[in-house]
Amino acid sequence: MLMNHPLKQVLSSPELYEKMVKCVVELSELGIEFHSRLAIKAQVLADFVVELTYDKACISTPTWDLYVEGSSTSMDRGAGIVLVSSQGDKFKCTAKLEYPSSNNEVEYETLLVGGKLALAAGAKKIIIYSYLQLVVNQIQGSYEAQGEKMAKYFVKAKRLLE
Repeated sequence: MLMNHPLKQVLSSPELYEKMVKCVVELSELGIEFHSRLAIKAQVLADFVVELTYDKACISTPTWDLYVEGSSTSMDRGAGIVLVSSQGDKFKCTAKLEYPSSNNEVEYETLLVGGKLALAAGAKKIIIYSYLQLVVNQIQGSYEAQGEKMAKYFVKAKRLLE
């Protein structure tokens, strides 16, 4: 039973006091307890704050998928990029490199272009898929980038992915 009247008002009026006692007796037979409304308001507020307080780390950031594939032959060098948004929208991009480069260099170029494309599209969290394990392992820190050119690509990619 909830009441809007403070206890002082109820106890100072004989009529209200009698009604309250009568209600308490009747309700106690049914196993119902009396609680003042003020205490409930305060408890509800406390429960509300506890229930709706959240940890920012628990909020998940939508994940985008970036598929990169680069290839270099004696005749051609090309890059293929597929970016998939968190809603499933696909963005496809291909590029042809006009300068001589190795498979690893083409793969890094593809990764850099794909990463820039993902950031420009608004991606905050990206999962990158690549078939060239050397570049993947270098980015993950399992392998070291060998040579000055590969080290520069590695640094650029790490900066972009931070």
